[in-house]
Amino acid sequence: MTRRTLAKIALIMVMLITLLGCRKQADTEENKAVAVEVETATLKDIEEISTLRGQLKPKDEFMIFVKTPGLKVTKLSVQMGDEINEGAYLFELDKTLARKQVEQTKINYDIALESYNNQRQLQQESGKELDEGEEGLNENEQPEVDISVFKSLGRIPSQYQSMVEEQMKQGQAAASQQVMEVSMMTAQAQMEQARMAYTTSIQQLGELEYYAPISGIVSQLNLQKNQMALNNMPAVVISNTDQLKVMLSVSSSLLDDLKKGQKLRVRHGDDTVEGVISLVNPVTDLRSNLHTVEVLIENHKKAFNSGGFVHVDIQRDKKTDVVVIPKKAIITEDQNHYVFLEVDGKAHRRKVELGIDSGEEVEVLDGIKKGDRVIVKGQHFIEDLNPVLIRGDQGENS
Repeated sequence: MTRRTLAKIALIMVMLITLLGCRKQADTEENKAVAVEVETATLKDIEEISTLRGQLKPKDEFMIFVKTPGLKVTKLSVQMGDEINEGAYLFELDKTLARKQVEQTKINYDIALESYNNQRQLQQESGKELDEGEEGLNENEQPEVDISVFKSLGRIPSQYQSMVEEQMKQGQAAASQQVMEVSMMTAQAQMEQARMAYTTSIQQLGELEYYAPISGIVSQLNLQKNQMALNNMPAVVISNTDQLKVMLSVSSSLLDDLKKGQKLRVRHGDDTVEGVISLVNPVTDLRSNLHTVEVLIENHKKAFNSGGFVHVDIQRDKKTDVVVIPKKAIITEDQNHYVFLEVDGKAHRRKVELGIDSGEEVEVLDGIKKGDRVIVKGQHFIEDLNPVLIRGDQGENS
């Protein structure tokens, strides 16, 4: 083998060794790169939301208690879950004793009324006689005589006899009229008392029938036909679920963002409906030191069920066309916030100033701009200027 041949072989070997070394170095650098995911910072609208949880209840709910406990339920026209209209017949209690009471008070009233009418007729007749006597005295033009002057004589002179008798007769009639007036007033009072007792007994008889005060659904029924009705619990509860309310307990810092009539977003699973604030209590509850806020929602389509729990979103702030990135990209150290940007295959650490926090996304006031590629996954395993390899979830797991 010639020297020239040996030289060529040596040159080829050197070249192979050099190529193998470069490839090994490249493989090593690639193996050091951390797989990350990135998202591009964009301009968009963002709002800050505070979410509170509460239980839905009917806005209008009426509990019916029996007014006369201990009576048997003789009629029952509704069942649990029935949808009824205002004024619908519900149930009836035993009327046996009440009917007897009505009959007895009616008899007493009739007797008192007849007595009153008789007394009034007697008074009218007596008054007529008294008026006729006074008219006769005026026609005869007989002067009034003082009877006391005849007491000393022990007798009444004949010429005054008729005059004295007439005066005594008129006095007796007047006294009789006064007695009859007193009797008349007594009879009238007794008649009125009997009438009130009769009216009350009729009212009590009617109170044994119960009707729906509002439209809605029979949500509770604590009665059974032919069983005794008690008043230790409502006999019937009627709930109108066309409009529901949710009571929220709100801190003082959040109260300034809430006003009566303000619209809020109410969520239950995938269902969302608009709610309106109907009450804001400026005074805190002494037990919880929180404010009570009532939110009403229309529920004519029955999208929500009474008793269910919902989330109420309260918008505290909103901005448009601002730099927004996923909140998961943020790294917090010593109350400072950082993100990693991907630039030419390397990670660059940036300090950022944050604004509105929507929960999933966050506004960036300073530190990055629109179009920057922000590392949103893998940033906790890298340092500034570390090489990175951009992959999706599938590539990263391969």
